[in-house]
Amino acid sequence: MLLVVIPTYNEIDNIRLIVPAVMAVIPPDASILVADDASPDGTGEAVKEMQTNFPGRLYLKEGSGKQGLANAYISSFKWAMDKANVGGKEFDVFLEMDADFSHKPEYIPLMLKELDSHDVVIGSRNIKGGAVEGWSALRNFISKGGSLYSRMVLSCPIRDLTGGFNMWTRKALDRIGLDSIISKGYSFQIEMKYRAYKAGCSIKEIPIVFPDRQRGKSTMDKGIFTEALKAVWKIRKECCGKRSSRQLVKRYIFLHLTFLEYAFAGIFMKKATLCGGLNVKALMFFCTGIILFGGYSILWQQVLKRFPLSVAMANKPVCLLWGTLFGFFLFGEAVTLRFLIGVAFIVTGIIIVSGEKRDA
Repeated sequence: MLLVVIPTYNEIDNIRLIVPAVMAVIPPDASILVADDASPDGTGEAVKEMQTNFPGRLYLKEGSGKQGLANAYISSFKWAMDKANVGGKEFDVFLEMDADFSHKPEYIPLMLKELDSHDVVIGSRNIKGGAVEGWSALRNFISKGGSLYSRMVLSCPIRDLTGGFNMWTRKALDRIGLDSIISKGYSFQIEMKYRAYKAGCSIKEIPIVFPDRQRGKSTMDKGIFTEALKAVWKIRKECCGKRSSRQLVKRYIFLHLTFLEYAFAGIFMKKATLCGGLNVKALMFFCTGIILFGGYSILWQQVLKRFPLSVAMANKPVCLLWGTLFGFFLFGEAVTLRFLIGVAFIVTGIIIVSGEKRDA
């Protein structure tokens, strides 16, 4: 049974529209819970008026003031899991969505269908078919950059870590552990998805088009975004803990081998460009670099599947570009194996000493 959770603060212009729009696409036994943080514009009162139109399906949980996104969702999940609050109903699917139509209700049936075979379904702006509408180039860059930054820090393959249109099974929420969440604001979405990934939940991203709000005022600001970027490091530390000496040694070995892989790929690319144009010799060097680069990546993914660099970098075209540039501009032609190994050990030593906490 589905429960749609919609947190609100001063959404009087949207709430009277979003509730019937969602009700029109969800199953007859599904419900909506509006978590209102004592909106001074009367959002809560508007929900109470609509409850007569949707008896037993529209709930209101009123807070004492602005408590933040994390508190709104976590308290709502826990509130709904108490059967006494919802007339004995037992909800096993929970959907997070905004009230401003940035999360289109029309995607809900598809998300429910995907949840038949997954634990978590994410409405993603950052995969093929996903997009945003009405955003400036700067805002779009900041959003995608924040998601990419989080993925790199956490070594997590989820493309849209910061998005708020997410559907969870109760099993996934239990595995995450709502009481373990440390985030208070915008980073809540990042932490929830990362914990689901770490817990081994099956996660599916579906493409969505995310339009900018047409009514009301967004509660997002630069301070919230900055706080989220800082919180990513706390999330990684909290979720990963300390590593054993054996894990550090394995990580050290893997990192310097991967580093060498990129460097050698770049060197082969450079050799190809020095062969006097496109000819058999140049093609041979080029293909050798591709084979070594790709084969080595696949090998290490199979042997050490849990290492984040393998997951986050090995099969990405950007790594081939990185290896190429590395060979072109950093080493030139006067490169020796001893120099490569020395640089690799120094770099990976710095990485480990600076506090790599990701467990193997």
